[in-house]
Amino acid sequence: KKSSPYNMGIYESESSGLKIEIGFKKDKGSGPHYRLVYLTKTDDVPRYTSLGFLLFEEQDALNALAFKGVRVNERFRNKGLAKLFFSIWLIFTYSQGFRARANRIDKPVLSLLLQKFHFVPDSKGSRRFELSLDARDDGVNLYTENIEMFKGTFSKKECRGQDIRILSERPSKSVPIYVKTGFTCAEPELALKLATNLFLGLKAHWKTKAICYATVPVVVSK
Repeated sequence: KKSSPYNMGIYESESSGLKIEIGFKKDKGSGPHYRLVYLTKTDDVPRYTSLGFLLFEEQDALNALAFKGVRVNERFRNKGLAKLFFSIWLIFTYSQGFRARANRIDKPVLSLLLQKFHFVPDSKGSRRFELSLDARDDGVNLYTENIEMFKGTFSKKECRGQDIRILSERPSKSVPIYVKTGFTCAEPELALKLATNLFLGLKAHWKTKAICYATVPVVVSK
């Protein structure tokens, strides 16, 4: 079902004053691919400015919406918006009666994001690395004893684009991440609770239709 792009409501943070208008639209190209669009008005730019977007697709056979990726535009990064965008998508997914999945994920930072929301990797084709959590490290620092697997997983272009580096020694603080694999939400109730707590923890409310209470119009076919 086709829907106008910006019809899902306005998220407003009482603490920061940030207002985000959230819209839905079909993505370019063929197939059941969609995006949630996040817009805001800033003091220096009176018209709506794009904060970023989240891509997903409908998987009829699994009655699922599958996360494909998220982008936060450069000037708005390092504000925790990727988690917020993902939380809104997760609440939307479950409010419409779908399961939550993720398509093949190639980026370590997205793998980490999914795992924080209780997503687990599919076993087929999964490649495991240790992601350093040392605050002194810049970029995305990975460790594995299998250097050849690292070279076969990330091209030089991917390493440059994602600022990925291979560490020569195992980091003192790290977390396992999985790439080249899809993900499934193993604990939907816990994931939804985390998403809702993050959403409400920002002391935010909806000025119009509340996605938290499933009053958003159904905009994908089921």
